[in-house]
Amino acid sequence: MDIRFPYSPAEVAKVKCVQFGILSPDEIRQMSVVEIEHSETMLGGKPKTAGLSDPRLGTIDRKLKCETCTANMAECPGHFGHLELAKPMFHIGFMKIVLSVMRCVCFNCSKILVDEDDHKFKQAMRIKNPKSRLKKILDACKNKTKCEGGDEIDVQGQDTEEPKEMHTQISDSEQQELIEKLDIFRIRGRDKRGRTVLRIIGKFFPARIVSVDALRKYLEERIFPEIEKKPFAVLYVHTGTQRCENFPGISAVRSIYDAIPIGVRRNLEAVYFLHPGLQARLFFATFGRFFFTDGVYGKLRYVSRLDYLWEHVRRSEIEVPDFVYDHDEDLEHRPMMDYGLESDHPRVYDAPAVDSPVSTYSMRCIS
Repeated sequence: MDIRFPYSPAEVAKVKCVQFGILSPDEIRQMSVVEIEHSETMLGGKPKTAGLSDPRLGTIDRKLKCETCTANMAECPGHFGHLELAKPMFHIGFMKIVLSVMRCVCFNCSKILVDEDDHKFKQAMRIKNPKSRLKKILDACKNKTKCEGGDEIDVQGQDTEEPKEMHTQISDSEQQELIEKLDIFRIRGRDKRGRTVLRIIGKFFPARIVSVDALRKYLEERIFPEIEKKPFAVLYVHTGTQRCENFPGISAVRSIYDAIPIGVRRNLEAVYFLHPGLQARLFFATFGRFFFTDGVYGKLRYVSRLDYLWEHVRRSEIEVPDFVYDHDEDLEHRPMMDYGLESDHPRVYDAPAVDSPVSTYSMRCIS
């Protein structure tokens, strides 16, 4: 026994198991003794506070004591601090697993692509090793072009044609009035650089009812004239957006983008993308530079939390629906959603983790 450490009267017990996992951001902050804010280690010959050698992390000087446990250099075990990243980051170690899971499920309905009665699927489910099981399920799904629910799969990972004919039974003028009543677009408030903010709520857009022509005409008549003469920023709220209900299609979005006047594009200085899903991030990372011209892609800023949004936008001047606050609170209890390891889809909140048998619904994130 090391005589440098005092005797402990605690009963010696056998270790039954060791479990490895990932600490959530909140757990890291709670366990951390100091937030590192400076890259410098020393200041005036002494450890700099909030630096890489902060005294709360432990001491390497025989003359000093640790400010956390008050022990000397020989007895202090050391304590860890944390860094607050400027933006949320994907854990590169999990990207391959996430993509494999996404390739096993239908993009539209989240169901496993292979029939659960298929012998290959049953064989895979009998495998205890999670990695081997996922690999077998992926092999069973890779040749599927249609899920068992009957939905066609977009093999290329994006819409290549115009969306199916919308069920529009109202005139263009009525569609424009509907857009106005739903309060999808609102020019109000400013960000902290004094720029006017155009707020867009994706969940409010009725893609099955409103045609592309009606939307383009609404923007040209009611939105563009108000923002084409001064710098502005866009706040796009992606919270709760459903691809089948709120997304008009890639071709439709490109058509609307091409209709934006040059003056409006030049005055657009920032796009705040609130609560982006994993597939939205992957799409923009892959096609954003080709899809959007005039440097618009470089102005895109992902915002995973409302607290981060208020660092850029004046909170008192921007109205955000209650469901956005509710979703933001859910994210605090489900931190792995920031890394794409859990779904933001309401149907899969109670789905098991990756290392459990694969269920009917996946951990797919809505794009």
